[in-house]
Amino acid sequence: MTQETHDHIEHGKQFDHVAEDCPECDGTGAIFLSCCGDDMSETESDKCLTCGDIFTRVYDWCEECGGTGEVQEED
Repeated sequence: MTQETHDHIEHGKQFDHVAEDCPECDGTGAIFLSCCGDDMSETESDKCLTCGDIFTRVYDWCEECGGTGEVQEED
């Protein structure tokens, strides 16, 4: 194996596990739940999707990424 081939392989390994935005929280690290537990991170409404009541959003850390907003790309 030439030095150039070796360097190319080693350089490629650096990008094997690149972090990307968490698909669960869209990279925010948090999720927002309604009074009935609906994921409200994708909507601006304060109206619960399940019961229709007006509510205060409950903020919680995303379990998928542990609150970091990033996940490791799977091979």
